[in-house]
Amino acid sequence: MSVSLKIENDDHSESLLIRVEGELTVQHAAELRTCLLSALSSAQSVRVDLEALEDMDLTCLQILCSAHKSALFAGKVLCLGNKIPEHFKNTLDTAGFWRSQGCTIDTGDSCLWIQRR
Repeated sequence: MSVSLKIENDDHSESLLIRVEGELTVQHAAELRTCLLSALSSAQSVRVDLEALEDMDLTCLQILCSAHKSALFAGKVLCLGNKIPEHFKNTLDTAGFWRSQGCTIDTGDSCLWIQRR
């Protein structure tokens, strides 16, 4: 299986959107990391659209978490799109990633893994 990571301008002038199609597994970890770092170096805000995501593993969850921390340290924003596939939520649940609050550096409750009702 393959993955497509497309960086596009978001609706906002200083925002970028990363559209993910296919699977994000260990085989695609380096590509995901490169894409996230590129987008974060080019924009103040980056949104990751997972609507067309087919599969994801722990490796890529960790890369998203690391990229979020990098964004916080740089004073930037990294967030997930509004339409999160159910299988992605199940992966978060199985991996134990859901949180009630962000880590210590996340003072604005922007953690990707906070369960929002």
